[in-house]
Amino acid sequence: MSFMDLEPFRQMEDLACEVNDFIGNFPMSVINRYVTPRTDIYQTDKVIIIKSEVPGLSRDDMEVIVENTYVKLAGQKKRIQTMNNEEIYRSEQFYGRFSRIVPLPCEVQPDKAVAECKDGILTIIIPKSDSKTTHGRKIDIT
Repeated sequence: MSFMDLEPFRQMEDLACEVNDFIGNFPMSVINRYVTPRTDIYQTDKVIIIKSEVPGLSRDDMEVIVENTYVKLAGQKKRIQTMNNEEIYRSEQFYGRFSRIVPLPCEVQPDKAVAECKDGILTIIIPKSDSKTTHGRKIDIT
């Protein structure tokens, strides 16, 4: 897969971010900017590093699937139970399911990927591949 093959994905993601930013400015919006984790991707000559903001989520609430050319992030943020005498006055946090496909800048080795969640940041490190692998895999988050 070449750089040009990823361009439509980047354009769709840019448009989605613009729509989320626009809608997220309304205080009562159902869809807001935190529906999918905000994600940064870094690379060295040997690895791809993905960092996603996942505040309030435990590793059991998330799923990471690494394929040759993309990573799928999915999960669910559950509403915190209120005490018997508490009533919600205002609620702005996102609760519910999310799913996101993150295209990668090159092919990777899914079987050697590792993930860690610490301080609300999910970090995934995946070695780059010299050749195609035949399948992806779900990885455990430590």
